[in-house]
Amino acid sequence: MPYWDWATNEPEFVPQIALNRDYREEGPKSSESITEKGIEDYNTLSEFKFPKGTPGNITASAPISLSRLSPFRRIQILEHGIYDSFAHLSIFKQGTQDSGKDILRGIGGLRSTPSRFLENLAQVPVERNLTERTVWILQKYNTYIAMSNNALREVSDFKKMQDAENYGSLEDIHNAVHTLVGGGGHMSGIDVSAFDPIFWLHHTNIDRLFAIWQALHQDDSKPETSILARPSGKNFSRDENDVEGIQTPLYPFRSSEKQNHWYNSKTVERTDKFGYSYPENATFTNSPNEAQKKFLREDLRKTLDKIYPRPSGLIGQNQPASKAAGEELLPRAHILKQITKKEIPATVENLESLVQALPSREELLQTSLQPSKPVLKDLAPEGKYLEWLANIRAEKHTLDGAYSVHVFLGPPQEQNTFLWPSAPTHVNTFAPLGQPSDTGCDKCQADQRDRIRVTGQIPLTIALIERYLAGIIDDLSEQSVIPYLKEHLHWRVVQGDGTILPNRSDVAGLLVFVVSNEVTLPADEGEFPIYAPTVQVHPSITTNLQGGGRGDGTGLTHENAPASSGQARNVVE
Repeated sequence: MPYWDWATNEPEFVPQIALNRDYREEGPKSSESITEKGIEDYNTLSEFKFPKGTPGNITASAPISLSRLSPFRRIQILEHGIYDSFAHLSIFKQGTQDSGKDILRGIGGLRSTPSRFLENLAQVPVERNLTERTVWILQKYNTYIAMSNNALREVSDFKKMQDAENYGSLEDIHNAVHTLVGGGGHMSGIDVSAFDPIFWLHHTNIDRLFAIWQALHQDDSKPETSILARPSGKNFSRDENDVEGIQTPLYPFRSSEKQNHWYNSKTVERTDKFGYSYPENATFTNSPNEAQKKFLREDLRKTLDKIYPRPSGLIGQNQPASKAAGEELLPRAHILKQITKKEIPATVENLESLVQALPSREELLQTSLQPSKPVLKDLAPEGKYLEWLANIRAEKHTLDGAYSVHVFLGPPQEQNTFLWPSAPTHVNTFAPLGQPSDTGCDKCQADQRDRIRVTGQIPLTIALIERYLAGIIDDLSEQSVIPYLKEHLHWRVVQGDGTILPNRSDVAGLLVFVVSNEVTLPADEGEFPIYAPTVQVHPSITTNLQGGGRGDGTGLTHENAPASSGQARNVVE
């Protein structure tokens, strides 16, 4: 099964097997669409054909955001006329609301069209933050429970709710990708998302990221790096608050046909037991000892730095100064500088115009090397710098779970919310992927009654570094970043139909705040940076002039600031 690595910024990020209409996969004779030879008559990794008689509410398509096409998905098939130059490509016909198969198929035609514009477009990838968001979890999070799921974990004192440093998770990123890809379509609805073939490629990648995290962090001598026993939610096989642990049977999956031979979390924790591996964990499949693991982890860290560039890596490359350090950030920094200097509205249409006029990478690099220009090494005096993150929490199933919170550094000026992820000031999206009140999911119904809350974490550091390179902020210190975020951090709520929620406080339990974490650069490139054990909470960023929360009262204030590490309230006044 191929995986779709949406966290990479490489243009060839959609597996070619999903773009090839002529590919056929052998399978069992189980439906009308399968021939006598047992092979589907179409590429099931590229499209899904609903059987005759499927209800219209299942087959209907809806506006889509096309995140799967980054960096080319800004060439939208919505009703905008700003892409007429691509009218000769079938997927870009104005007003077309076509199926995913044609969108994916059209990438081949787009890539074969020679264009300086497309070369420039690839230099300002959409949703770059997915890379930063993913690598933050893989590097910083060293306990399984925090890394794996987005449930808000509270203690008895509400103000000492879940540690502010642990608001992120792979589940949080997983949900965001569902929503960014689905828009109002199938991928945004849990009940029908598996009908979209991209669902399977997405989930294979989630499995891959879990395997990478395990290779980096799992240690039998540290129980917290695996599943810990805790009370469960109610499901078809267990009562609510039953204790579940690593040996709990995973009904109804049997490890053999023998009675009571059930899989559990311990027996399924390694991919090689099922006969497969990923490029990043393949060397870990032969039960290496601790000395071997140390060597393999160093090698894996270097590999990840090449796949997923991280802020500490970019800054570290500049110690001593490297001409190439931060080079990939220069195109977007140039565009942000133009938008700020000329007061250009930060819309997708204006972005495309700026992309058209973007200087070559070589020209940008030469300009950046002038003595008066900022360099990345200055961001880490004494080998330390601050990571900045936006934390979000809210009830999962409020508004039928069909909402998303978009984070910007600059006011959102694009009217079409489906284009927001492409806007130059957009950072990323928090999405709960909840369920409507009439859901048939028993656990979801119980969670709705309990008003369960979930969390998300969106790194702001690379977006801030781009603004540093653009001359908009001086550095990553509190003195520079806090005043900037007070003025330029914005968040908006979009409902499932793409309309803006007028009052953000209508999202039950919504709270947005900013934290920073001190990072020490590693002495060796084979090591991860050293993260301070706690974060600093900065309620002043999300507090308005009257002392209330910004964003219709959804911003954190000093009065409702959470604790860090469940201990002292680590809050910067």
